[in-house]
Amino acid sequence: MRDFHPARFPTSDSTSVLVCKEIPLDIGFHIFSFCGPFDLAKLSCTSKSLRAFIQTNRLWESSYGNMSRGNCSRLPPPPVVEASRNYSPSAYAFWLLGGGLCTRCSAWTDSQPCHFLFRFRACSAECRGMLLHGNSMWHDKRHKYTTLSWGNWLPRESCTLPNGGTVYRYSRRAIKDAENEREQALVVDRGEQLDAECALRALDRSKISQVVVCLDVLLPKLNAPQNAKALESWQIAYLVEKAVVKSANLSFMKSMCMAENKKVQGVLRCPAALSVFDAFNRDLELITTTVWAQIRRLTLAQLEWMKAGVLPPNMPARPGDRIRCEQCNELRADGVSSHKHKATKAPETTRPMLCPECPHSRRSFSEQGLRDHMLSRSVNFPSIVFTADASPGISDLSK
Repeated sequence: MRDFHPARFPTSDSTSVLVCKEIPLDIGFHIFSFCGPFDLAKLSCTSKSLRAFIQTNRLWESSYGNMSRGNCSRLPPPPVVEASRNYSPSAYAFWLLGGGLCTRCSAWTDSQPCHFLFRFRACSAECRGMLLHGNSMWHDKRHKYTTLSWGNWLPRESCTLPNGGTVYRYSRRAIKDAENEREQALVVDRGEQLDAECALRALDRSKISQVVVCLDVLLPKLNAPQNAKALESWQIAYLVEKAVVKSANLSFMKSMCMAENKKVQGVLRCPAALSVFDAFNRDLELITTTVWAQIRRLTLAQLEWMKAGVLPPNMPARPGDRIRCEQCNELRADGVSSHKHKATKAPETTRPMLCPECPHSRRSFSEQGLRDHMLSRSVNFPSIVFTADASPGISDLSK
């Protein structure tokens, strides 16, 4: 049998994932083919070589199929656009599955976008209502932006009025950003490059979606086959399957905690278990005993830290947590922020003493330091006699 020399990943740079540099390509390809889009996006950020490997081996297509389970179909791929916009597969996965800031209040939320055409993300039902049916939208009854070269590309929805008329509605934030971009382009080159870019954006707008809604209905009626409609349909089935998978994974974690005589609420607070629990729910995968064996040791260790009053890294404190103070080593149920220490009296300092033979020096000494200093000068001075009150004196024994 001939010797087998495992192939290496293409290394155009010094990759940070050292393990992936030594495994054979076929094994690496097989492992990555089971990853979801969010995992591939994380791997693409580690090094250029892994990003090139994922891109050239068409692993993104397989990752979209890995998101299918039950009635949930595969994740729709990102649209291929001509304009210079950020629609890379990594950005698409982070935007869709990685959470982000609420479009209205800028609070962080793990929820998915609530409106794919306008790229709205809401942290609560109140923010969602204000974004979709509040002052965030503007209806162009005079068709102002359809005639402008720099405004024709803006994402818009065709709305049917109760009287049968049709208007477009836009996001006020998108209009403001487009106006600011236009003002800056006029200063640079009178907007020539922006006009060419806007022409490409107008062609790409139809690839994203062009949605028809009714103003008198709460939810929009999507009847366009573009990317936004596909994502809307996929999200409905995805959230249903995610709830089923989350319930199954929670039941599994409860059984494991029962065997360990631990509470599942405390286990799922540990970063080691919580990160795995959220990742498997996101990718619609079930947690197995093999996965639990990988995280069991670290999870139990983090539980011991919590019992000792030390929160593990990346674990936020909750009201009622018993946290140990680093100064007095006392457990406090109300948190360390409101914990106060008793004021301790500072130790009395000894009176500084100066060398009598160094009148131009202001260097102070302790009692023992002054003794050593005077002894070091005794070669050139007479004998040194210390009185009972520790005040130095000089006596000439030759007299």
